[in-house]
Amino acid sequence: MICFINISAISFDAYISTLDMNMNTNSYYEGTINQNNEAKNITLTLDSSSKIKLTGDSYVSSLENSDSTNSNIDFNGYKLYVNGTAIN
Repeated sequence: MICFINISAISFDAYISTLDMNMNTNSYYEGTINQNNEAKNITLTLDSSSKIKLTGDSYVSSLENSDSTNSNIDFNGYKLYVNGTAIN
């Protein structure tokens, strides 16, 4: 089963929202995550078969990626911040 999610942005209510975004089995997401850096907590989990493509700077509290090289993340010229630090 392949899951494609094409949403322009995942945004949140300031400082109260949480999200556990678990992507597996060839899942694909294109967009931004918490672009205004206002969510309380966001965990992004990727298996090695799943991919994301950023369309803007994105902020997560933690990243668990089965691909230690992050080659399954298309940064597309944008930054992915994990707990305040850009990983690219």
